Amino acid sequence: MADKSRSIAVPSDRKNFGTSIFELRWPIEILVEEVRRLLDSDPPKFANWSEECERLLEEAFRSQEPAVEFRAESDKGEWLAALVEHAQRLPRATKPKPYFSQRGRERVEPSRLSLGETARRVRDLISDLERRGYLVQALGQNCVDTGEQFGTLGSAPWDELHRRLGRNDLLPIERWWSEYVLDDLCDVIEIIHDVIARPARAYFHNYGACGWHYQDFRTGVAQRLYRALVNEILGESNLGVALGEGGRCEEVAGGDELEPLIANARADGNSGGAQHDDFLDALDLFRRRRATETEKRAAIVTLAGVLEERRDLIRENFLQKDDRALFEIANKFNLHHRKVDQHNKYDVELYFQWIFYWYVSTIRLTDKILERQAVSGL
Repeated sequence: MADKSRSIAVPSDRKNFGTSIFELRWPIEILVEEVRRLLDSDPPKFANWSEECERLLEEAFRSQEPAVEFRAESDKGEWLAALVEHAQRLPRATKPKPYFSQRGRERVEPSRLSLGETARRVRDLISDLERRGYLVQALGQNCVDTGEQFGTLGSAPWDELHRRLGRNDLLPIERWWSEYVLDDLCDVIEIIHDVIARPARAYFHNYGACGWHYQDFRTGVAQRLYRALVNEILGESNLGVALGEGGRCEEVAGGDELEPLIANARADGNSGGAQHDDFLDALDLFRRRRATETEKRAAIVTLAGVLEERRDLIRENFLQKDDRALFEIANKFNLHHRKVDQHNKYDVELYFQWIFYWYVSTIRLTDKILERQAVSGL
């Protein structure tokens, strides 16, 4: 079939394509690919062609205005061809301008998403894609006329996903996202990549308020789009992972290498009772954005208190006198009792970070020892 995008006369200038209403949500190359597919289709045989074009524009741009402008065009093919022609002028998505308090600081540290914030953003993304039919090929759909239509995962799709994951407490993401550790989030990101597919066509079934039905699924374009959108989120996080071309999460430079340690500590209750609550409070206090020196010192002292309660455990399982070194830091370096003979001439920001993570790592090690003792009945 001839390439209609080349046969249509394209206006030489489309100034509005460079305005903010055309800010992209999708990568340009994926938008252009999908627009060309629609231009190459045969509208007379494709009754819902205009509706599918509008749906594409609603997905690809952050604003609904491009779809509204397209709907008002008399020659819709010409408008789409012009969009392809001027695609490089489309504005990329930008972050909001800094607000008053951010502008007032001499040095603005970029905020990095925590594990919980990242999981919430991924949840919102997957929920949006599911709403647009991207999981229908895998999960199936229901129709008031034809009944349940099974997808590629069969008659019990969630059971099949759980079987592949080896556990049943990860999906659906709306239920479990707040309990994810890093491994959980990566597993969910990867398995959704395996089953996602963009419906090229859709129609609305009015009878009995049946709703949208999706057809002609395209896996490749959906996976490329999904990787781009997921990596946009992961790139703003401190997790140090990205979704690779093969649909598997990979370690990348620039993340907080200790985030997995923190994430798993939050999910693990081995510290027990109030002691574990103190531990989590210290994590939140030290890593809080704009935490003061006083707050960081208080967090370290709290961790030292948790270790103090485990002094016997440390003495029994660590090398001789190692427990003394742990507590001497808190007692001699102007952290705990604040005596005149304590050391205080050191880089607070640098050494507080080191002491904090050393204590967190030690507490996590004692958690594992306690877990092993509980299993063995010691």
